[in-house]
Amino acid sequence: MALVLFTLMMSLGSSGQDQNALRVSIARIEATNSKPSNPEFAITLENQNESDFVVVVGYMLGNGRKMFPSAVRLVLTDERGRTSTLTYRAPPHVGGRIDDYLVALRTGASYVLRVSLADYHPVGEVGWKLPSGTYEIHATFQGKPAGFLNADTPGIGLLNFWTGAASSNVLRFSVAQQQEGVVGSSEDRSALIKALHDEALLHRRHDVGVRRGEKPPRLVDPERLPQLASAVGKLHDPASIPALAAALGSGFAAIRALSTFGQQAVPAILAVEASPESSTSAINEALIALRFIVEGAAIHGGIQQEVLADLRRVAVRRLAGRDGSPTTLWWAIDLAWSLRDRELQQTVDALASDASLVVGRGITDPQLIEQTQRRAADRVAGLQPLPRP
Repeated sequence: MALVLFTLMMSLGSSGQDQNALRVSIARIEATNSKPSNPEFAITLENQNESDFVVVVGYMLGNGRKMFPSAVRLVLTDERGRTSTLTYRAPPHVGGRIDDYLVALRTGASYVLRVSLADYHPVGEVGWKLPSGTYEIHATFQGKPAGFLNADTPGIGLLNFWTGAASSNVLRFSVAQQQEGVVGSSEDRSALIKALHDEALLHRRHDVGVRRGEKPPRLVDPERLPQLASAVGKLHDPASIPALAAALGSGFAAIRALSTFGQQAVPAILAVEASPESSTSAINEALIALRFIVEGAAIHGGIQQEVLADLRRVAVRRLAGRDGSPTTLWWAIDLAWSLRDRELQQTVDALASDASLVVGRGITDPQLIEQTQRRAADRVAGLQPLPRP
């Protein structure tokens, strides 16, 4: 396959052992099978120093079977001058060994990475697609010492690593209009939902291990879960409900997405709320999601009486809980009041007026007691709880 590289415009900007020791350049790749909506680039790392050195390009999984050049980032500027930093997409989960992705560069030697724009995404986004238009792009490289020293590779840390920061030339390119329907194909949607489900289970196993005093494998990209939840939530696909429920505890992306399904999402949320493996944050977000569903019931066709009975049982149990978690009690107060149940509202009123009842729930800090009572008093006074659906 013949490649045609666009003319390079080199502009150096490195620091570390030698300001100009590492040169980074970027060029557009044009090939017979190139997709106009997914441009490819050649990123070159060149040793311009008088001595040899090693660079850490990223990390490897599976004993080198899969490599992730995480040290190389792309900086994208659109026609309005808005800039986004793109990071290399991390794997959905890591269950084993991690090694440094090392490249040895002799004096004058080069290493070329071939990447596509689809390999990258902006920090904080997962389901990102670049709109058509003209852009400027440049690559940055952050040189660091080895970070994954395993028991059988302790000597790697002694290598002569190039450390510092380097930037490439600025390249101008255009993205053609993407075909409608490609991103939203059933295969893509199913893959995205599965990725969220797998990532949520990985986080849950990690959290359970930490609570048990174990040392589970660290999460390579902790932000990937909320990013996936945000992307899946935009699908508005009922098939995503179990995966979104499993992602509770990762932030409001899962909460808001679940609430749009109304009572259809309640069973999955209740399963998370009742699970002994659920973290406090997952339980809290389950309570918030249930409250959102109750408050939005009129929009989503109402809630059946048997479902309301299930929600009432949850509110009763959480209002009486003695685990000492003030935040869980706060979200239970909000849910209880939204159900407009007389007995539940009497319980909330009692918490607002009698501090001993708060202490009986395991909350002994004076400030937390005051906050809990104020929370209950606000509901009794008719103030709407935050956040809003």
